[in-house]
Amino acid sequence: MSGIEIKGHPTSFVVGLRGSDFSSICKGLPDASKEKAQMAEIRAARGRVKASLTRLENTFDEINTRNEISIRLSRLDDLFKEFERLDSNLSLEESELQEFEERHFYLNVKFNDKLDELNVQNQGEQASSKDCWLIYLLLQKIDPESRRLWAIKSSEEEFPNMKAFLDFLNVRCSSLELMLNNESECKIPIRSQTKGCVDLVIGSQSSNERLEVNAFILNKVTSQIPSEFLDVKDLDYLKSIPLSDEEFMSPKECDIILGSDCFFDILRSGKIVGSKNEPIAQRTMFGWVVAGKLNVKNKEPHELYSHF
Repeated sequence: MSGIEIKGHPTSFVVGLRGSDFSSICKGLPDASKEKAQMAEIRAARGRVKASLTRLENTFDEINTRNEISIRLSRLDDLFKEFERLDSNLSLEESELQEFEERHFYLNVKFNDKLDELNVQNQGEQASSKDCWLIYLLLQKIDPESRRLWAIKSSEEEFPNMKAFLDFLNVRCSSLELMLNNESECKIPIRSQTKGCVDLVIGSQSSNERLEVNAFILNKVTSQIPSEFLDVKDLDYLKSIPLSDEEFMSPKECDIILGSDCFFDILRSGKIVGSKNEPIAQRTMFGWVVAGKLNVKNKEPHELYSHF
């Protein structure tokens, strides 16, 4: 019989099988020997299934596409069914189904987790592509300055999404609305909107200096200045000088705006410069005035506009 060798006692043998030789061997063997050969073949087949599972485990990190994972999951299920079929023919003491089942379930979960990650990434890429197209279309509808500001902002992000663009538009709209409101309040109206013109003499509270000005009479000069309370308690250099307005840090109505024709007439020698991002104190005929930068900690980011 080609490819088969039997040694020793008739019921004790070593057998090597090729193809379908197993069936022909069993026909010529006693029942005990036949059963023993069948069990050996089942164990060998079960071992091959375990080896296939091990290969799937070892190549897990190399699988990076959804199609490959789907194929491996199908193969994994086939291996489990085959192992379960083979293992059911062996005794309970020889069963390895529980161990194989745990390995199968663990690998199945890993493959499905990776598949979910790839699906999310793919959805993100599709969403990013759609967002870019929508952003491009919307950019054609907004003003050039807003497009320029968006180009600056989006240059910081590799793939700006629609949410970021909508957030930008909301901030931009709020800024433009604030600017328009301030402009309408601060703008000097045309002559037909004034109540007349008056000559004033304004003076200093700390000296006898006087200044003659010609001013328009308006219902409202501007909104409150500053727009919010300023914390200046740490600016010690302001505590030792006579300020023209001791409560300049609190929002108040503005009674009069002096034009540039008066600016240099009211300036006096004397200036105190604080640290970086701190305001400057300038001496004038009215006393010391405060102007410049001031660090303000806000809970929400916003933009401030000044109009002169």
